[in-house]
Amino acid sequence: MTGMTADATRPENLGKVDELWRYEEERDLRRRRFNRFSKRIVALVMIAALGLLSYDAGQAALALRHNKPLAVPHGKLAYVADVHGSWVYPAAISGVSALAALVILIAALRGGRGRGGVHRND
Repeated sequence: MTGMTADATRPENLGKVDELWRYEEERDLRRRRFNRFSKRIVALVMIAALGLLSYDAGQAALALRHNKPLAVPHGKLAYVADVHGSWVYPAAISGVSALAALVILIAALRGGRGRGGVHRND
């Protein structure tokens, strides 16, 4: 045995090695907690943004469906309404964004449990 391996196996150094492993485990635990917290914050922001998009597109679809003027007469939805006069596009955007928000909410509530198979580092 040469080098660090020989030094680490000496009885007087075993306590130091155990302490280093403990520090490494504590640091890994802190990193995992911070990553889990960060992922929850990002999920909440994304859910809020998708919810707002779903609400806005839904309001535009209802206004177009009932031939009412749009609350905000500019932007992509107003352009589509002027060109096509259809309420389907805003309704589809509303549905897709609501579904995406629901998927993110379910994933956030599950907290990464039940993935099975391949495990990634957090």
